[in-house]
Amino acid sequence: MRRFLPGCCVLAMLVLACTDGSDQADEGGTDATDPGGTELATEDVTDTMPAECQALPRCTESPTGDVCPDPRCCEQLEDGTWRVSTYAIQCLDAMPDGDEDVPLADAEPEVADPGTPDAPAIDESPEEIVPTCDWATQKPTAWGPTGAVSAFACPAEAADVHLKCLDYTGDGQGDSGIRSQCTQLATLGIVDPGTNLPGLVLELAGVPDVLQAASFTANVLPAASTQDPPSATGDFRVAEAGYVTATCQPRYAFPGARIAGGALQAGPAELPVTMPIQETSLDLTLERAQVKGIIAAGGGADGFDLADGVFGAIVTKASLDAGLGKLQAVCDAAPEGQAPDWCQYLPVVATAANSMMDLHVAGDGTVSAKAPPEKPGNAISICFLFSLSKAKVVGFQEAVR
Repeated sequence: MRRFLPGCCVLAMLVLACTDGSDQADEGGTDATDPGGTELATEDVTDTMPAECQALPRCTESPTGDVCPDPRCCEQLEDGTWRVSTYAIQCLDAMPDGDEDVPLADAEPEVADPGTPDAPAIDESPEEIVPTCDWATQKPTAWGPTGAVSAFACPAEAADVHLKCLDYTGDGQGDSGIRSQCTQLATLGIVDPGTNLPGLVLELAGVPDVLQAASFTANVLPAASTQDPPSATGDFRVAEAGYVTATCQPRYAFPGARIAGGALQAGPAELPVTMPIQETSLDLTLERAQVKGIIAAGGGADGFDLADGVFGAIVTKASLDAGLGKLQAVCDAAPEGQAPDWCQYLPVVATAANSMMDLHVAGDGTVSAKAPPEKPGNAISICFLFSLSKAKVVGFQEAVR
């Protein structure tokens, strides 16, 4: 249930290099809205595990079978408590080994770009957020109108991308550097195996009229249906992980959003994403992230319906290099023969990411289609399509202990 739309975009880029061409995909391809896959079995579960962990593997165990449809696992902390973590790298471990020295067929050689700043230095000690609120007593108790994701797709056809996705280059056509990998994205845990949908709601904070609002903050929140079986409409509970507890603010926010005649436009915004990977994390920034769609009449405090939804963003090479550099530092610092298994895949991931870079971002921020060697690809455009159904947030999910 703990799916983050921006975070899943990042996970897609990390894993697709090792899923492409592997025997985990169905021979006839996989529809982007149906993750398929096998159900995970759990053995040797202790009595101290919370209920949410019962159906998940241990993070310290080697996976067997097709684990990618639900890349989560449970790990026990030093104080004896449990938490749900990300199984992304363990998914890689389950893939067949490839020849890291052989680049992908459509990968381009790296060309120096004098107009693009070098990747920022890796900071192993991220700046600590100074608390400005007491989460226990000041966390949100009420939410604005919300819609839950009820349909979700990664457009793979060029015609759909050009017509429906965001246009970052100004040529009048939508962009998506990941479209060639859409069939692989279905196996990466982007959707919940139980509902085939991401567990997400979009909140229109403080909006009394869902068809007309001059300026407000739109928030993307991880959430789960309160119904059994889960539904894409009705009451939802949000996850605390969707908030920065030091500030009591949503982690993925689009300030300055607006609605005119039902047409929603949120962004552009920068969304920092941290993806836990065993003892470390992949840290990236989704730049120029935007959400748009058409809100139907009849919505209000009990939620709203939205059609023709589009989520788009850009991940730059500088951000990706810094994120992968942090992971490589973990591998380099490990004693000989004791590096994490996922270290062997980092060169493949970097090559795959380079092959998807469809944009050139100049030093002044101007975006254009890549045109090497003068304008080498140094950014990846992302596009997902979705619909929302009426939903109402009634509180927080019970924390996993």
